[in-house]
Amino acid sequence: MSISALIKMHHNQLTRTEQRLADYILAHQQQVIMRNIASLASATQLGEATIVRFCRKIGLAGFAALKRELTAEQLQSLQPLPQSDSPAEQPSLLDVARRLHQLNQASLDETLALQSNATLEQAATLLLGASQINVYGIGMSGISALEAKYRFMRIGMRIDAHTDNHTMLLNSALVGKQDLVIGISHTGETRDLVDAFQNAKQNGASTLAITRYLHSPLTSFADVTLLTGGSQNRYESDASMIKASQTWLIDLLFNMAIFINQGRSIDNLLEVMKRIEKNGPPERPVS
Repeated sequence: MSISALIKMHHNQLTRTEQRLADYILAHQQQVIMRNIASLASATQLGEATIVRFCRKIGLAGFAALKRELTAEQLQSLQPLPQSDSPAEQPSLLDVARRLHQLNQASLDETLALQSNATLEQAATLLLGASQINVYGIGMSGISALEAKYRFMRIGMRIDAHTDNHTMLLNSALVGKQDLVIGISHTGETRDLVDAFQNAKQNGASTLAITRYLHSPLTSFADVTLLTGGSQNRYESDASMIKASQTWLIDLLFNMAIFINQGRSIDNLLEVMKRIEKNGPPERPVS
């Protein structure tokens, strides 16, 4: 498990002061690597004893061990494919494919490690208890929102997706206590989405956040938060890692709905498939 995943996994067990330190470390990994413990204490306005106590709470021997783990994670995320002057030793396209697969698999492994049974049960309760589900997402996360709409419609759930700021804000003014709003954002800081998410919360809707970071503007208005793995860095194909994690969580929610409510969900899915098969593909216009 990566050091980032380890910190997130222990986050809820930390004191507020230690959580503030954890958030700083996650947001400034490269700077932390370059600092000594006194410099980090000054930057965070915390005592050195707090830093040592934090390291031990997450299972490390001390600050030096934390820096080693952060360095290893940074090197792993930035490691390029090996290069060679010899054409015969240059990485092949299959090597590129393997590297992409490894990165996506690592992202999914981290996403799984960040889940807990208690949080998943809370998410399932919100999902199955809602009379209407609305999913918000912008940009790449908007594609994930549309995927969620498609998946859940197939098992008969009332769901819609909103992928631009105007429709999100309009929808957030109309939701109520029987509704669930799912906000998807990697950073949790997309302003228009957060504003709509906050409005929905204030209007009484239940809220579920799918995001990378436990503490963000988005999660401050979430009843339940599901964390994704993957990170943004300019040296790798980060978009596919983020998208893979979001898609996996949506698929998990979909399968949870079927698992908990097997009879009705499966019947609805079979009925939808039957109707699609009966109607067939749309006819092409004669040219």
